Amino acid sequence: MSEVHCGSCGEEVPEGHFCVRCGAPLGDDPASAAASRTRGAFAAAPHERLNVPRLVSTLFPQLPRRSMASFQGALAFGVAVVLVLALLRVLPVALIAAAVLLPLLTLLYLYDVDIYEDEPTRVIGVTMIWGLVAGVGVGLLTRAVTSSGAAFVTQSRGTTIIYQGVLLPLLGIALMLAGPLVLLRYKRFNDVLDGVTFGAATASAFAGAEVITYSFSILSGGLRPGGAILEWLGRLMTIAVAIPVLEMAVIASIAGAFW
Repeated sequence: MSEVHCGSCGEEVPEGHFCVRCGAPLGDDPASAAASRTRGAFAAAPHERLNVPRLVSTLFPQLPRRSMASFQGALAFGVAVVLVLALLRVLPVALIAAAVLLPLLTLLYLYDVDIYEDEPTRVIGVTMIWGLVAGVGVGLLTRAVTSSGAAFVTQSRGTTIIYQGVLLPLLGIALMLAGPLVLLRYKRFNDVLDGVTFGAATASAFAGAEVITYSFSILSGGLRPGGAILEWLGRLMTIAVAIPVLEMAVIASIAGAFW
């Protein structure tokens, strides 16, 4: 792919409508490019408005426009399946479906955008598989250092905050970044959006694996564990959407900064 000069950041970047480094529209006039920072279009998806939240184009920035509707439909369908399973009170199955929803979509995304550069084993290994392994490890560590049931009530609140609010999240962030950063040394993966994609892929696998590992006691408690259905619906939506989206956004942003 040929490269052009970005009038906004001054870098040589691949041809396209927007600069892959700073997001400004590509053009020869620096003043025009600088002024375009007030644009109303989202650089990763120019047909979408900048200030309207869009999960699919944000989490999967290299997704072709023709595929966006399919991915949006798949995400909506997955959420609906989780809700139906929960309403049927097949809660462990609903939990697994919620945990694997975004990792499966991410795997399909990697295949759809063909980001492998003819090295699928390397890319999948240091993103999805590494995130899976790291998520299981952090999940097991979380089970080991935190308490549940009555012990959770008697445990020091300060200890709970330190472990679950500081140390374990920091460890998770470090591990999630370790995999994608292996690919930073390869020039074929030199676009900022490559780093964003690798970070999001790792984080999605990490989030799903960590949730399933930490929830193993629920999964072994039978198909219909107790609890109010509304409380379960809230937890499942957190697992299916809130947790992976937050982790994917954070890790993708940090990885993109490294790139």
